[in-house]
Amino acid sequence: MEAAAEGIEVGESSYTNRPRPVAKIEYTKEEIFAFAHYLKKNLVAMPYYNHQKVIFMPVKMGEEYGVLFGPNLSYWDRTWISFDFSGEVSVYISKDYYLDYKENLSFDQLCESLGNLFIRFFEQYKNGEEVRIIDHLNDMKVGLLS
Repeated sequence: MEAAAEGIEVGESSYTNRPRPVAKIEYTKEEIFAFAHYLKKNLVAMPYYNHQKVIFMPVKMGEEYGVLFGPNLSYWDRTWISFDFSGEVSVYISKDYYLDYKENLSFDQLCESLGNLFIRFFEQYKNGEEVRIIDHLNDMKVGLLS
């Protein structure tokens, strides 16, 4: 989770098994659906839809085939970012993903950073600057959550 961990300090705040609200932003359903299509097309995140929100499950490098072709993949036990239709953005980081770090990073800061990363990606997409999303990921030299 290189991209989300940029600038996060090692801290006392350790893992908790709960979603964390990050921010409230403005968007329409059509905008978030178009953003979801873009992220899926570029294998940044797989979207899941329900009547209240769109949930993005980031595609971790090395897990692409399982995410794309897994028969019964459930996002609830994986890392996800939720954009609900009232504008609330929330993040859940799975314990497995959190333990991929060599250090105990501040969990709240990490959740906020991942949520803000997807908010920034959404703003870039909305402003017609979606190439910046791919540029950022290419600059990391690894996948989004690797």
